[in-house]
Formats: sequence, structure tokens, C-alpha cells
Amino acid sequence: MSDVYITGGDTSPRITWKVPIENSSRPHFLGQKQTSAIHAYLSYEKKVSKKNMKRLSFEIDIMKDAFQPHPEIQAIINGFLQEGLNGSKFMVLHARIEPDMQKHSRCLPLKVVSFQHIIRLLEAEFVDPPVSTLIIILNRELLEKEVNNPKSNNTLAEENLQVLNHVMTHGLWGGRVKVVEAGSKLAIESRHEIYSKYSTLTGGIINFFISLQANIFVGTEVSSYSSALVKSRFFRNKKDNYFYVPQGLKRATPLDATDPPVFAC
Repeated sequence: MSDVYITGGDTSPRITWKVPIENSSRPHFLGQKQTSAIHAYLSYEKKVSKKNMKRLSFEIDIMKDAFQPHPEIQAIINGFLQEGLNGSKFMVLHARIEPDMQKHSRCLPLKVVSFQHIIRLLEAEFVDPPVSTLIIILNRELLEKEVNNPKSNNTLAEENLQVLNHVMTHGLWGGRVKVVEAGSKLAIESRHEIYSKYSTLTGGIINFFISLQANIFVGTEVSSYSSALVKSRFFRNKKDNYFYVPQGLKRATPLDATDPPVFAC
């Protein structure tokens, strides 16, 4: 059950709250279907990319700095950046290698689901390490669940988990770059009464806003999460962004780009 009624259809939806809005804990998706809002936004993005309409100014304002996490989540992020990284330069790698991405059938020529392959691409692009710390963001829980499932015979997931654990211990670039995880780990360690309980969701938020501050971001254009990060970073004038593809790393936001890439997968 939701805390709202939605009537009027997709063209003129009207929301009526069943409870005071400040007490709502069961929101409803926008539109008649769960994906109505995202599909409407993607349609808008296509029109903008084809120059059929201008990007709305309020969206740019949101992307530049209005979009912020809850202050208590921001405090977790600040503590990690200040105490965990000591203000050093860092790169974020969104390694979208979980089992569900292995099964994802869209944009196959762009996909890389071998963690070892991604690392090779990374170290080939940056012969000398550009940072002292690399933060890996992925859903470790999904990966471990797949590996520990006795009915699963997913050897790639096993290999990916082994590589993840190895680089967490030994680092990258011959040990010159420390590798860490943030996200869910920080949410759990915070012992916050809500955020530690919903660590996967909170972890995704933490990783997103940490990534916005990274010196370099590397992700995949097959992921809407990576694409949203690149877009947000673009409007915050953080243009050192890359997508990994099977052949190597490519710049997601060239320095002379006037608009961020459009998610199409």
C-alpha cells in the first residue's frame, strides 16, 4: 500500500496524500507505471541531445550544486574523505561486474564484466598512477551471494570476487595505489539507526556523492548509475571522466564538450 493516491493519468497526474507528507514512509512512483518517470526523462534527454529543445535551467541548477545528500549522510562522506583519505587525490572506479550485469542483454559491444580486464584497461591507460587511492564501487553483497550459492556455477563471478579481494589487499600499480571500498561498508560502520539498517541503498547514495568529488571517475556507459554520475560531474566542471569498453578507456566528457553524454542502454 502507498501513502498517496495518484489520479488523472500520465498527462495530468494529481497526488493526494493519505497521511501528512512529513510522516510518509511509503511513497508511490510517478505515473501509471513504475518506469513512467524515467522514460519521460530519457525522452527529454534525447530531445536535448538532438537540439530539439534546450536543457531546462532548473535541471542545470540541480546538477551543479542543489542536488545534495541528507546532512547526516554528508557527515559520513566528510568523515571518510577527511580521515580515510586525508585529502589525497583519488579515483573512483564503478566496476559494474555483478551477476545481473553479466545477464544484461543491452549494448553488448560496450560491456566489460571481467574485473581483471577492467584493471588491465585502467593500468594501460594510466601507465603511471595518477592518484594515491582508488575507490571501487560495486555491490559486493550481490557478488558474494552468487559465489556462495551452491546452485550457481558462475565461474566469472568467482574470478571477479577473487580479483576484488586481491586488489583490496595488494593494491594496484604494483602496490603504489591503495584500493578501498566505501558505500555500504561506511553505512554499516556508521551505526546509524536507519542508514546502517538499509546499507545497500545508503551505500549507493554515499558512493554517488563521493564520486562527484573524485579527481578521476571511470565507469561504464551501459550503467545508468555511471551515466548519471558523469552527467552530474560534467555540470560541476569535473570533466576527467572515462568509460571503459572492451578496447580500452575512452573519455566520457572531452574537455571541449558542451553537453554530457546521453544514456542509451
